[in-house]
This record gives sequence, C-alpha cells and structure tokens, in this order.
Amino acid sequence: ATLGSARRGTVPLAARYRARGDARLFGVPAAKADVRVAARLIDSLSAWRTGNWEEGARIAESMLTMLAEAGQTGTHPQLVTLMTRTEIEFYRQDIFAFEMQLRRCRAVASELGEAGMRCQFDLLEVILAAARGEIDDAEARVAELKRVWPSSVRTFQRMLIDSIGSNVRALRGDAHGAHAEFQRSLHEHRAYRPLGNMYSGFSAAWGAMIEVMALRAGVPTASARRARYYARLSDALPPLAPGRVLRALAYLAEFEGNEGHALELLARAETTALGVGHRLDAAIARYQRGLRLGGNEGEALMMSASALVAEAGASNVWLDEIPRVPPSRVRRLQ
Repeated sequence: ATLGSARRGTVPLAARYRARGDARLFGVPAAKADVRVAARLIDSLSAWRTGNWEEGARIAESMLTMLAEAGQTGTHPQLVTLMTRTEIEFYRQDIFAFEMQLRRCRAVASELGEAGMRCQFDLLEVILAAARGEIDDAEARVAELKRVWPSSVRTFQRMLIDSIGSNVRALRGDAHGAHAEFQRSLHEHRAYRPLGNMYSGFSAAWGAMIEVMALRAGVPTASARRARYYARLSDALPPLAPGRVLRALAYLAEFEGNEGHALELLARAETTALGVGHRLDAAIARYQRGLRLGGNEGEALMMSASALVAEAGASNVWLDEIPRVPPSRVRRLQ
C-alpha cells in the first residue's frame, strides 16, 4: 500500500494494515527480526515520502543493526533494507553516499547469490553513470538492459528501463528521442500505472522537463498543456524532484516569452530544491538563472553552482541542462 500510493504523506490504507499487524502481535515486538524490520520499513518509506531523508536513513540503519544483531546478514531482508537505504541517497541527491550504499548492496547480493533484483541494481548503475556525466556508459547500460528485458515481453522491469532510458536521452540533449520514448513508455506500460505510485513524482517531473525540451526543439507532438499537467501531477506527489518541475515551468515560461517569470521560477526552483536537500537540482537552477542574468551577478551564481555540484558528487554536465532561448526564437503567444 505504501509503495503503490501516489499521494504525498501518510497512506491511510498502509496505516490500517500496520495497525492490524500490531494488533495481531498484541503490542509485543515480533520475535523474528525480519518481521520487526518489515514494520520499520514502512516507517522509513513513510519518512522519505515527505522528503525527510535523514529520518528515513536513520530508520533504515537501525533496521540493518537489528538484522545484524539477529545474525541475519547476507539475507534477503538485509538486501531489501540496503536497497531502501541506497534509494534514499539517490533521491536526496548525495551521489557520494549513493555510490557507497550501492556498493554495500552489490556485496550482499554477491554473497547471497541474489539475481532477482539484478535489474534494479543495473538501473542504479545507469543512474550513477549519468550522475557522473558518463552519458555514453549510461546509454550502453540501458541498451544492454533492453536486450535482456525485450519489449516483446511486458514486465515492470522493462517499464523502469524505458523510463530511465528516456531520461538518459534527455541528458544527451536528444529531445526528439526522449519525448518519443517517454510517451511510448507511458502507453505501453500503462497497466503498471507509471504515474500512479510512490515514485511517480520523479517520473512526472522528468515528463514535464522532456515535454518542454521537445517544445523548444520543435517536436510537433509536444504540448505546453501536457507539460503543465505533468508538473501539477508531480507537485501533488511525494517530493522526489520538485526543483526539476519548477525548472521545467521556467523554461516553458521563457519559451512563451515571459522571461521575468522564468527567472522567478528558477529562483523558486533553487529554494525549493534546497528545502528538500537536493543540492544538484539547486545547483542547476542557480546556474541557469546566472546564465540568463549575465554580468557579475550571473557569473557569481554560475561559479557557486559549479561548487555545489561538486559538493553533491555530480558532474558539471548537468548544469548545461537547457540553453537560453534566443529572443528570435521565443514563441510569442497571441
């Protein structure tokens, strides 16, 4: 229920299930460590559904300690907990910590001989390569995953692969390809509700960005209305990428000729991203605002943005997210 809900904050159905489970235990902590960990996993997920990464990480580490004390290292419960711990670092955009946690996951998976979660691990490696600015490597990894998980067989894994693949195309600057793949993925994998689960705020934010990139690149099927729909959707979901949503709206405003509003939105994007600990998103917004302001102020913003990206452990490639629209190409709405 927690993973399947797209709403922000506490999930009432999950809370009811949790209460029923506690009642069955008669208020006594479960004797088995894996049962106690399952209950704490809900607490960890609930924390980072609201952007409380520190609390989510703290609970996940306590779960790992609980399993170690029970002698359950090198087990599936430990691996699932480590995966949750790794995702927290990804979603709070601490690339150094993300890489460290991913290595912990890989070590336990190797010890356990676990192959069932291999696709998730491989996708996290794609994301890590992209964060480092290694776009060629990320694209090669996506291509290999598509070979292993063919589109002829509809799977949840293939939905994730196509979604991440469209993001990598966007990072490459391939607006046409990213837009086509994102739209195709939504249609082909609609049975898996790609915009209707806990992680959908991340997907919808990328959808808004890709839609605006496509508009600016002249893709005939791109739509400002659709971009705003994705933005509204992401805004109502767990805050996995609020800064990206505001940047997409800023680039849309600029494309429509409202450069003043675009600058306001970029400033809000930076503040909002910092509010949820997203240093990479904050740095991109700061850099793009500096790029548009120009002069000494703009140069200072761009320099501090580069420092912030390095602090997050990411590549400066991310800063060049989207070029400023030349005045001659601005679309003036009638």
